[in-house]
Amino acid sequence: MNIRDEMNKIYKPLVLKQKELISELKKCGDFKFSSGFFNNHYHKNEIGVYIADCFPIPVISIKGLCDIEIDLERISVTSKLEKKNVLIFDFSKINDLTFEIYGVEDYLTDYYAHGNNISDTLHKIESSDEQAFFYPFYFDNSVTGKEICKLIEFLFSHNFFY
Repeated sequence: MNIRDEMNKIYKPLVLKQKELISELKKCGDFKFSSGFFNNHYHKNEIGVYIADCFPIPVISIKGLCDIEIDLERISVTSKLEKKNVLIFDFSKINDLTFEIYGVEDYLTDYYAHGNNISDTLHKIESSDEQAFFYPFYFDNSVTGKEICKLIEFLFSHNFFY
């Protein structure tokens, strides 16, 4: 098999998921969005170190709210929350979701990873110089467009932005 066939084998499911999500987003409120392929996104390697990827992945950007990244292993919906809103946010509303929190200015500093203690996280955030924090929410690639829309509507109604 040649490299073009290999690349198409890898990218076809990503492109199909992008089309599925876009189709559902068109029914999901009055959000403005665009999409494209972007590289230089980060992932953590097996020892927890961030590594930048050179290859592009499909990304759907919801104007002013979030980015939806369709990666090889999972889908992430990334938004931001201002520090003052992080400190008063009711984390019980997202207990059933897998997410992280990291800095906007220093995006390689983690404040929360799945399983961490929220009160410890809030203490770190409160003493941080960061004024806003990224929240990536993670889903496996089988997540439906309706589930993504539900999260987007939640983010919109809880002061998240991008």
